[in-house]
Amino acid sequence: MPTDEILIVFPPARATVSGVDVAIEQGWRHAQTIDRAEKRFYEEIYRVDDGGTVVRFIDDHFVMVVFAAVTGPDREKAAAIIQKSLGGLDFDGLVRWLSSPEERRRAHAIRGLGAICPNQADPRWVDAFEKAVHDPSVQVRLALADSLARAAWPELWPVLDDFARDEKDDSVRAEIQQVREAYAANLPHT
Repeated sequence: MPTDEILIVFPPARATVSGVDVAIEQGWRHAQTIDRAEKRFYEEIYRVDDGGTVVRFIDDHFVMVVFAAVTGPDREKAAAIIQKSLGGLDFDGLVRWLSSPEERRRAHAIRGLGAICPNQADPRWVDAFEKAVHDPSVQVRLALADSLARAAWPELWPVLDDFARDEKDDSVRAEIQQVREAYAANLPHT
């Protein structure tokens, strides 16, 4: 992720339309809608008044998370508005949710980390994914399989290997196998 980009994951009850509502309330100008396609997310793109700040509301249908990506000179102000209005979560907020007693929150946090993962391996993400391998919830471990597929870093091979070795649930094992096949076809094994 670019260092000048702020990423905010929406809580499960929020959708792209929630972000659009915030944009309309703020008077941000609609710039573009990008329709969902096989390898493309649905996006609603807005320009903030300064003209240089852009807010993209993105529906990542692969990991089932909606998030905002904010760039430009007023990115911090725009991100604060989104977080306040929608209860959005940044990386630290998602990590806090990983400790929640609610499995739905933990699953959403893992999916959120998958949605906003950087293009290159980040030890913070690897650590979070590693811990989720042993989560007692099948829902969380299924979310982890989707997120590992989304991140797809060679550095995640050890996490995926541990996951495959330790998993007992058949539905999760099937998902892990698909991820392993995709990794084997596309990533060197570290």
